[in-house]
Amino acid sequence: MGYGLSGAIGAAFANPGRRTILIEGDGGFAQNLQELGTVAANNLPIKIFIWANNGYASIRMTQRNYFDGAWVGCDSETGLGLPDLELLAKTYGISYVQMTENLFNEPKIANILAAPGPAIIEVPIDPEQTFYPKIASSVQPDGSMKSNPLHLMNPELPELIAKQVFKYL
Repeated sequence: MGYGLSGAIGAAFANPGRRTILIEGDGGFAQNLQELGTVAANNLPIKIFIWANNGYASIRMTQRNYFDGAWVGCDSETGLGLPDLELLAKTYGISYVQMTENLFNEPKIANILAAPGPAIIEVPIDPEQTFYPKIASSVQPDGSMKSNPLHLMNPELPELIAKQVFKYL
């Protein structure tokens, strides 16, 4: 979490002149947003799609699923501060557009993707959106958390597919 922008910068430097696409949540993006200075100073052709769900979706889901919704530090209502992405883009002189339901029918998205240099495309999504697949965990009697191994994600694979795949473990 938070590695996306730095990784996109590395990819852009490794492939000069080629457009780089980054898709990252607003919480993860905020962890290294200072790197927009590098993006702007080098006019890197990185198109940054930010899923704006008002915070840390994975932490929000964990707090809902395992701690009865004892919300702490996962969104603006519980103490997490996130920037206004349009103002942030403007601060660095980076193009910005917020996606709407009709944006794919408008020339804005095509123009911002085709334009040279960086851009931030804010994609509002429902804060209650669940992400799959994910690693399932359980609260232990002592209050600690135990997570499944990486190959046992949720939702579980259908039995026939699991037999075919897990025979290689």
